[in-house]
Amino acid sequence: MIEIKHKVVSYNLNREHSTREIRGTQLHFTDYWVCSPRGYYSASVPCRAKLHHVLTALFYNWDWNNNSRIELSEEDARLVRKALENQKEYKIWRKTLDKINEVGIDDAKVWFREQIKILALRDVLRKG
Repeated sequence: MIEIKHKVVSYNLNREHSTREIRGTQLHFTDYWVCSPRGYYSASVPCRAKLHHVLTALFYNWDWNNNSRIELSEEDARLVRKALENQKEYKIWRKTLDKINEVGIDDAKVWFREQIKILALRDVLRKG
């Protein structure tokens, strides 16, 4: 009898807080890793950035001290990676924070997903 073992597919989000000195000033950063079976993507986000606030709200339920690994769906892993790749889309992060305050985390997460998909489509069209 042949036994077939399925490969475990896991997507997760990790983060770690750090402080760096830049031009004589200490700045606080959060290093994010989006891990998948094919590898990982990492990015540093300043703690004062709206993107850091959005990710903390949507995936860590506003728990600023939680550095544990969070399991993600494959779609969420792709969306977080695209968000980290486009950190300078300040308008999206500000509007997402406004949505979180207006309609709550669950509805804001749906809106966030739609905005990131539009951002990904825009990036594809630019590369053309």
